[in-house]
Amino acid sequence: LFKQFEKNYNNNLFVKENGLQNSQMEISRKYMNTPIMVTIKEKKFFNAGWSHGKYFDYWSFVHFLTGVILGIGAIIVSAHNFLSFVLIIILLIIYEGLEKKVKVSENFENMLSDIIIGSAGSAVAIFLLPNIISSRDIFGVLGLSIIINLICVSKGWKNYLKRKAEQGSSYIYILYTLYYIYTLGAFIAITSLVYWLINLIYQ
Repeated sequence: LFKQFEKNYNNNLFVKENGLQNSQMEISRKYMNTPIMVTIKEKKFFNAGWSHGKYFDYWSFVHFLTGVILGIGAIIVSAHNFLSFVLIIILLIIYEGLEKKVKVSENFENMLSDIIIGSAGSAVAIFLLPNIISSRDIFGVLGLSIIINLICVSKGWKNYLKRKAEQGSSYIYILYTLYYIYTLGAFIAITSLVYWLINLIYQ
């Protein structure tokens, strides 16, 4: 809007030469008398959709599930729960930084809430799940969590890339990254569910 106004301003800026070093400038009343109305839409506390809200949106569920998945992975491969929890928080912070770098539109409050929600998910997985379900069933929870998360991520990124395509932006590198994530996620989910089912049948 401001660029268009500047263009109009420059197109209607007339200089009358009168033989002096300084020129007399007149600005068209048509544009100077036209008020500029700029409406800034404030983001909602919670946005019921894939567009980012001020604090929470559909992506919040994805971040929570991602935290759960990372937390379950941590308790499977490591016995150091607290250290694993700290490392997951660092990973979540790095991820938010990468999102900012690739120009995914978010405000600071939303980025901070994503980190907190992801950390809460990992805390549930690391410190709560082992006390309420068996180590066998944790693999089932991991597989189902990955499948649900992949479906949500697919819908969310599809919505985001559609908006960017309408703006003429190219995010082909995100597509390649998503293909890798889907392939790896599907492999881990299937492996976890098969392992869970085998142990469920033979125990």
